[in-house]
Amino acid sequence: MGINFELLKISKKYGNIYGSELIAQQLYVLIKREKLINVIELGTGLGVTSVWIGTALKENEKGLLNTFDNFEHSGELQRLGIQQELVIYNNISKLKLNDVIKMNKMNINLDDEKFQENFSEMDNIDLIFSDFSHGISDIQNIFRTFLPYLGDKMHIFIDSVPSNLEAKYYLNQLIEDFNNSKIASFIYKQTDKEMIWQSIQNILCSKFTIHHIEEKDTTHQGATTWIIIEKI
Repeated sequence: MGINFELLKISKKYGNIYGSELIAQQLYVLIKREKLINVIELGTGLGVTSVWIGTALKENEKGLLNTFDNFEHSGELQRLGIQQELVIYNNISKLKLNDVIKMNKMNINLDDEKFQENFSEMDNIDLIFSDFSHGISDIQNIFRTFLPYLGDKMHIFIDSVPSNLEAKYYLNQLIEDFNNSKIASFIYKQTDKEMIWQSIQNILCSKFTIHHIEEKDTTHQGATTWIIIEKI
């Protein structure tokens, strides 16, 4: 596979606005290497991460990215002369990624059962990239929502957690608890009993690994936490 100059051009032009260029390339490599198929992105931004993920899926000839955003960044981007939705759709079309990227314009609310219907038909989810909020309640919502969709392995990336000491400490402790077969109380805050049971089974039968990725170059996405969940 040759160098995709159009992708690099898009990445260079828009990547620094939200600082997503480097993490996008890391996700590209991970998807290519592990042949990941079902990918969820919470927070599309300007779609730089989306097109890197989409390119990896296209080159693998299998997979779909579902990306979610309400596109209410327009005020801040208009000052830069950028029309958010137009830029994203144009870049997806330029790179011919329409078949591997599904855009979902809506508020991200993991507590909302209607929102969860967007991926309820999936047997499993391979990768979640969360780039919209990173407090303790957001961390809980991510695990409660997506743990039932664990196949053999799942990757979860949560932006900015290492920069939030309270969230970082909480997540470190949560991962330690999961590895010691301790079930956090928030897991039970699901209306679907089958989903609760599946989450518990997946916690008890899995190994959790956590990495905090912090970049010294502050022009990029400064800090991201990567959690790997593997069935044992």
